[in-house]
Amino acid sequence: MKHAIMVTGHGNTYKILQKTINILDSNSIDFFIHWDAKYSQPKITSHHSNIQFITKPEKVFWGTDTQIKAEYHLMNAVAKSHQNYDYVHLISAADIPMMDKDHFLSFFENQGRGHAYVDYFPVNKWDYSRIAYYYPLSHINLRGSFWGSIYKKIVPIINKLFCINRIKNKEIYKGTNWFSIDGNYVNSILKFKNRKLFMHSYLADELLVQTILYDEIKEFYQPSLRYIDWHRGTPYTFGLNDTIELSKLINTTYLFARKVNDPKLVDKLYKNH
Repeated sequence: MKHAIMVTGHGNTYKILQKTINILDSNSIDFFIHWDAKYSQPKITSHHSNIQFITKPEKVFWGTDTQIKAEYHLMNAVAKSHQNYDYVHLISAADIPMMDKDHFLSFFENQGRGHAYVDYFPVNKWDYSRIAYYYPLSHINLRGSFWGSIYKKIVPIINKLFCINRIKNKEIYKGTNWFSIDGNYVNSILKFKNRKLFMHSYLADELLVQTILYDEIKEFYQPSLRYIDWHRGTPYTFGLNDTIELSKLINTTYLFARKVNDPKLVDKLYKNH
């Protein structure tokens, strides 16, 4: 089988991404990378995997539709490659593989085509406001800034005042934005006609794939197979102190773990693999 791993990255996380590529380097696994335009494009190398950077990347701002645009850049690049990938994966540069390349490839060979490893979480009233309301700004820091916090409070008030609701009578679904899906589902996402629904939004990257694909995969979707700890953080960032915990999970049931802050962790995990 042929795999495309789409990566969103920024800053120094390229050091972790290089470790990921070293582990999964294979003629059967290619990498498509969107590197935040606010940062210089890093030099990433491989021996076997094809590596393609998005040539005109977005300046990505957390929580805004720039995250959606980055994902579409990646999916369009995968589609235009005409490689007919059996599976397409989305990870961040701060994620690490929990399987070596032999286990990774054999896992999907055994599973066969047609699967969608996508998380679905319960939806609440606030989740609807993420795309029901119109968020006019895309290039604004919404996390950890004074003006970002003011913006997040004012926009819903204005939308309510003008009775704005962009998703009347439409069901939405949410989960983590990281996924591993049959390549055919990427085409379904790209063919979705109401893409503007996810533009001028807030945290809509957690709604995009789940909402678009729900009718197509609702009978058989499976968890995303990401090891993410939401109990110790939002999410918790794994470091060298977590080596024992993560080493027990190598080549078991998880595809990737997120997120990681030290590339040395990958070396320690795969020292004996």
